Amino acid sequence: MSGNNILKGQALKARIDGERKKIMTGWIIAAAGLITAVFGFLMTMSSDSGVYLFVDILGIILLFAGLIYRKKAKTRIKDLISENIMPQILDEFFDDWEYNPKERLPDTIVRTVDLEIPHYVKVKGSDYIKAAYKGINLEMSDIEFIDEETEVRSNSKGETYVETRDVTVFKGMWVVCDFNKQLSADLLLREKRKGENVVGKVIKGKNTVETESEAFNKKYVIRTADPHTAFYVLTPHMMEYILSMDEKAGGQTHMRFCGSKLHLAVNSGRDAFEIKGRDVKNIDKIKENFTADLKYVTDLIDELRLCKSIYKK
Repeated sequence: MSGNNILKGQALKARIDGERKKIMTGWIIAAAGLITAVFGFLMTMSSDSGVYLFVDILGIILLFAGLIYRKKAKTRIKDLISENIMPQILDEFFDDWEYNPKERLPDTIVRTVDLEIPHYVKVKGSDYIKAAYKGINLEMSDIEFIDEETEVRSNSKGETYVETRDVTVFKGMWVVCDFNKQLSADLLLREKRKGENVVGKVIKGKNTVETESEAFNKKYVIRTADPHTAFYVLTPHMMEYILSMDEKAGGQTHMRFCGSKLHLAVNSGRDAFEIKGRDVKNIDKIKENFTADLKYVTDLIDELRLCKSIYKK
């Protein structure tokens, strides 16, 4: 997707407002269909006339038609945002970029780079961005890791069956920054999950290390096969910066320094470049939110570019 021929200002607002009206129309049609279906069903139960069965079926058709109409309008709003607002924001940050709202980071990254994501069986994602920032190549997208839970249940006859449902174990943003220089260490930093501080006092886990910062040790699991090189990255200044960055992340952070790349994943429970229904009333607010997510990434790159100790001599 390029940044040419995009809608701006009032032209974009008018298109979005038009789709918002269609969403309301969809709700009205669905509500009318539900009322009609319930009325038809109740009358069918108390009358032998086939007319009420027809009314019931008509109501069901209207209900689903309204819901589909609403869903399509919401999809068109997302497309308008993706095609018109995102290019404006990407132009502000990057000289060269590619954007595909329907794609995600490839499996060669998300399934092979170990960030100690909780167990999952499926991966979804969207809003793939590939760009260059001050000589640093980056890729990023929204990402969702999904596990399956099974539960043995029984029906009214006492027969048992297994019910399987999807459970999201991670949802947020994954960013890959290639600094084009070998980093000093292969190092994993992962924000501790609930209860891990207690367990960690007894079982530290494989290749874990601790720093001189009690606050940092309390916050993160730190893993590396070479503790000596890890401290080229984990300088007092860098640890302080990572802690301050974590406060702005809006979720649990996972970081991996390996080769020439930094992988950063933030389990925020949301998609970075998605909108909620109430947000579409204020285009400036949408831009502000999207800009904040990208600035979080570029601020990190700016800091690491200047931190010479993280690179091999």
